[in-house]
Formats: sequence, structure tokens, C-alpha cells
Amino acid sequence: MPKIIFEVISKSTASHDRITKLELYQKYGVLEYNMVEQNGNIIQCNLNDSYYSINTYHDGDIYVSSVFPELKINFHLVPQRFYKVPRKILTSRQSKKADEN
Repeated sequence: MPKIIFEVISKSTASHDRITKLELYQKYGVLEYNMVEQNGNIIQCNLNDSYYSINTYHDGDIYVSSVFPELKINFHLVPQRFYKVPRKILTSRQSKKADEN
């Protein structure tokens, strides 16, 4: 079982990731489960005495892993364009067609 998991949460699987997977990872002893939301926020779940405690990180914060303390993400240094999801993602066919034009 991994010690740490990062998972990007999509709208279509959000409830499954936030409830079912969280309970499963907690049950099997994943020490840290991080849910990265579409807006770039990180919900960090740390295993303490068989239960997760939860921290939330967003713009202006510094994320620090409880499993690997040297792993840090400074939200001041991450440009918003790198963690915001575009409104429309092209399919591979649309992308090829745009490249041809």
C-alpha cells in the first residue's frame, strides 16, 4: 500500500473520491491522501489512530506533506494558469484539426 496518494478530483467522480476512496484508503492505512480540486486547492487527509484528520491548502498557503516533510508546495510560487483547468479541453481529433489550420 502506498504511503501517500495525490488524486485530481473531477466533477464526475468527486463524491466517489471524497467518500468511497477516502474510506478505503483510511481502512488500508494510507498515511496521507491528497485530493487536488479543479480550482487548485489541496485537501490533505492525514492518518492518525486509524482516522483521517483534514487540512485544506489554497492560494497563499504552503502545503507540507506529513509523510515526507521535505515535500512542500508554495502556492505563492505556482502561477494560477498552471493549476486552473481550461473551460474546454479539445479532443485529440479537434487538436489535430486545429494544428492543421
